[in-house]
Amino acid sequence: MGKKESLQKKIDFIDSQLRFFRNALLAILSALVWTIYAIMEHKAGKEIFILSGVGFVVMIYIYFKIKSLETEQLEFIDKLEKEE
Repeated sequence: MGKKESLQKKIDFIDSQLRFFRNALLAILSALVWTIYAIMEHKAGKEIFILSGVGFVVMIYIYFKIKSLETEQLEFIDKLEKEE
């Protein structure tokens, strides 16, 4: 396998990871919306506050992970363009 194929394989792998993390971010965001609704309607106990705090921290981690993967993908795309 040549260098171009190797770079393309890495780009495809990062793309699949980006799709996964974007879907996970969307799921966590929708869960946080429901927890905010429960808090606003006074239907939430202290467990919901803790859960929403953990979800918020995970959401921030996933956001930075997505940004890191996008940067890495752009670097591989630049390397691939230089090879051509």
